[in-house]
Amino acid sequence: MASGTHAANKQATALLRAALYDYEPDRVEDEINEVFEKDAAVHLAYPFETLNDPSALYSEAFVPLHDAIPDLKRRELIVLTSTV
Repeated sequence: MASGTHAANKQATALLRAALYDYEPDRVEDEINEVFEKDAAVHLAYPFETLNDPSALYSEAFVPLHDAIPDLKRRELIVLTSTV
């Protein structure tokens, strides 16, 4: 059972996860901007590493991935959140 913080984190990311489910580009970009603070650094694995802000997450990670594999969809089996 999720604690209050975990449930709040899942709720905060629910619309982003829904947008990624069938990957609607404009909706994904909008939800990234809703979930992340404007000046948040985004830390990913290679080849992306640290991105300066959420707009870079969209433009440098999601857009090229979608361009390369347009039919790629996000499906989740388990959703984990952090209290940090």
